[in-house]
Amino acid sequence: MTKKVLGKVLIAVLLILCAGIAAFIISNQKADIGFKVKDSYVIENINFEDSYDFYLQGYNWYKDHENDSGVFLLKTEYYDDDIINTWQGNNVYSCVPKKAFWYYTVSPSYLKTMGIDTPDGLVEDAQNGVRVFLIPDTYSEEEKNAMADYLAEDSQRALSDDAPRKPEDAIKTEYYENIQIEFDTYTPAREYFTYPCEQDLPLTENAPIIFICTANNMIYFESESLFATDVNSYIKFEGGDIPEKYADDDFIKKYDVKFNRLSEIYKKTQRAGMTDKGLSGVFEK
Repeated sequence: MTKKVLGKVLIAVLLILCAGIAAFIISNQKADIGFKVKDSYVIENINFEDSYDFYLQGYNWYKDHENDSGVFLLKTEYYDDDIINTWQGNNVYSCVPKKAFWYYTVSPSYLKTMGIDTPDGLVEDAQNGVRVFLIPDTYSEEEKNAMADYLAEDSQRALSDDAPRKPEDAIKTEYYENIQIEFDTYTPAREYFTYPCEQDLPLTENAPIIFICTANNMIYFESESLFATDVNSYIKFEGGDIPEKYADDDFIKKYDVKFNRLSEIYKKTQRAGMTDKGLSGVFEK
C-alpha cells in the first residue's frame, strides 16, 4: 500500500472515529431534565388572538392545571454578549449582567426534575407570588450582584407605565399586589438540555439563571406568552396521553389547540434550516 493510499485510509479512520465520538456525546446529551425530549409534547398550533380575553383565558387554564402530574412550564433564552452590549450601550437597563447567560423559566414541577436543592420555603414563596431567582454559585460576587440587580430591575419595570403592557391592563397576579423579589444560589452539578431554537446554540448548559415561575408570580410577559407554539412553547407535557386529557377543555376546544411531539417540531425546524442537524441525536433511542 502506497504512503498516499495509507494516508487516505488513516484520514478516513480518523473521520469515522470522530463521528463516533460525536454520536456518543450527543447520545449522552439526550437524557433530558426528568424526561426525554422526544417524549415531551408542546403546543404546535392555536387560533391565537391578541386580546386580553384570550390571554386571561389561557392564563386561567394554566393556573388550573399547573400542579397536574405531567404538566410542566419551561422556556429557555440565551442572552449573548451582543445583546448585553446593546443593553449597556443604549442604556436599556441601568443594571446590566457582566456576561452572557442562559435564562430558564421553569415551573416548580420542572425544577424538581433538574435535581436542584432549594432552601425550605423558597418554592412556596414563588407559589405565593414572590419572583424567585436562582443564580449559580460559580458566579463571582460582582457577577451575582450585577445579575440580581438586572433581574430586579426587569421585574420591577413591568410595574411601570413605560412597560409594553401597563399594570392596569395586565393580568393581575399576586406579584403585582405584593412586589416581592427573592434571590438564592445553587450549585451547578449536571447538564440541562437548552431546547435551542436557533442555529449554533449548544445543546446543553450546566449553569443557567433560573426563574421559578408560577401562576402567582408572573408578569405580563409570561402570562401572555404561555401559549406560544413550537420550540418556543412554554407549556410542555410529559408523554402523549397528557395533552389528550385536556382535549375537551373549553379553552383547548375554543381555540383549537393542537399538540405534537417536540421531536417532530425539531425535525421540521431542522428541515427548514432553523436548528442544527445535530439535534437528531437527541431523538434516538
